[in-house]
Amino acid sequence: MFNEKISLLEKFRILQELGYDGIELNSPGGVDKKEALEASRTLGFPIHGAVDSIHWGIRLSDPDPEVRQKGLDGLLKAIEDVHFV
Repeated sequence: MFNEKISLLEKFRILQELGYDGIELNSPGGVDKKEALEASRTLGFPIHGAVDSIHWGIRLSDPDPEVRQKGLDGLLKAIEDVHFV
């Protein structure tokens, strides 16, 4: 998102005022999902989904089964997080 030290609610408000119609969250990692859900509901600013933030470096198609498992774990966490919000 952006690094200003303001609340997530204020970040969502700024994005909404700029004309964005919603947001996607990074997962695993990223912002606190509970705080994001509260900000989304307060502003009526939808969370459209989540982006699997590790897939660029940890591929599901890697020849190493341990790397594939890490990729799968990251994807499953992203699915879990988007289900939460």
